[in-house]
Amino acid sequence: MNRARLALVLLPLAACGRSRGGEHGVAPNALVNASGTAFNEPLAALSADELARHQTGDDLFDAKFVTAPAKVNPGLGPFYNNNACSACHKNDGRGQPVMAPGTGHSQLVVKLGAAAGTPDDPGGAIPVEGIGIQVQDQAVFGQTAPSHAEVQWVETPAQFADGTTISLRKPVVTVIRADGGAVIDAQTSLRQPPPLVGLGLLEAVSDEQLRAAEAASHDAGRIAGRVNEVWSRTLQATVPGRFGRKANKASVRDQVAFAMKVEIGLDNPLFPGADGSVEADASSLDALSFYMKTLAPPERRNPGHADVQRGEANFRRFGCGGCHVRDTVTGASDVPALAQQRIQPYTDLLLHEMGEGLADGRPDYQATGGEWRTAALWGVGLAQTVLPYSGYLHDGRARSLPEAILWHGGQAAGPREAFRQAPAGERADLLQFLGSL
Repeated sequence: MNRARLALVLLPLAACGRSRGGEHGVAPNALVNASGTAFNEPLAALSADELARHQTGDDLFDAKFVTAPAKVNPGLGPFYNNNACSACHKNDGRGQPVMAPGTGHSQLVVKLGAAAGTPDDPGGAIPVEGIGIQVQDQAVFGQTAPSHAEVQWVETPAQFADGTTISLRKPVVTVIRADGGAVIDAQTSLRQPPPLVGLGLLEAVSDEQLRAAEAASHDAGRIAGRVNEVWSRTLQATVPGRFGRKANKASVRDQVAFAMKVEIGLDNPLFPGADGSVEADASSLDALSFYMKTLAPPERRNPGHADVQRGEANFRRFGCGGCHVRDTVTGASDVPALAQQRIQPYTDLLLHEMGEGLADGRPDYQATGGEWRTAALWGVGLAQTVLPYSGYLHDGRARSLPEAILWHGGQAAGPREAFRQAPAGERADLLQFLGSL
């Protein structure tokens, strides 16, 4: 086992130096961005005014916040995970659970507290006294961070049916208070930042369609899933969740506002200060939300290659498509480029029981401690091109796609076993297919 101190960061973020080439929905023979900037592209159909709004949000993602009072970007802290958005989701991708030597801190956070509800967040997490609902291990000058987290990575062997061996890694988390005492009786959940592409398209999938997908999943022979009904601070209503590892956020705006408050410490219209004041106004919140909504999913690579096509057939035959549903259609949206689009995100956006191996034991609204929202797979083949050393699954434990698949259990045990027992050539074809997404 190895032990590492976490510097905890999680905000839907982007890096500077954006590439503006390429388009979403280009013809098969057109140039496709498969580089480290593949997740930086705006939706191709944005108007000139929308592109300007996208750029404004992009600039805010790169802004470094400082302690108030200040003329530029005040409001940091007093406790936070990082001072800039671009320190987290590098190149708009997922995070790094274990950083390359000499490159900085781990990009993980620890969620705290069980879902029970508070007056301003019905069904949400109850804060841990003196810490809150998330570990924040940095503090402004003159303050002491209330806690930090340590992670032990435990390796266990696994084996494919043909005798090929692989090592699986699992984190064990300890939260330690500033006085050195470990947190007692606090439910914890380690999380890795998710990739940001295509979020606006997923948000445009209607509530009615989500509930219809839930109903259809309970038909005979299907893998039953369910919607997580969550409190939206934007709408001031309980509605289906779409974002977050347990679908605990209803909209991009809800997610961004939460991240501004918890990860950077910025009071904002959805999470104001105790006196009702804000440090990031509605225009800033809306600009950041628009930026995230209008990041395009990357184009497929080599979909016509024989091994990719065989891998896609294996994906269906193994049963992976029971949760990672390929096709859906968006509904209405205030952004025309997001409305009425046929998309292939490879997710049903529903909660599924994933077994004891992946369970964190921490409920979140209606999600149990063993349920997770099906992750979208578009862009998964470029994850480590966009950010080397990034991981897979909710906590980044999987260093490769085969590891990620072998951690699947519960309702996904059948597809996992089909992959584990398949000949090496069939497994390789499946990975070629995933690599094309």
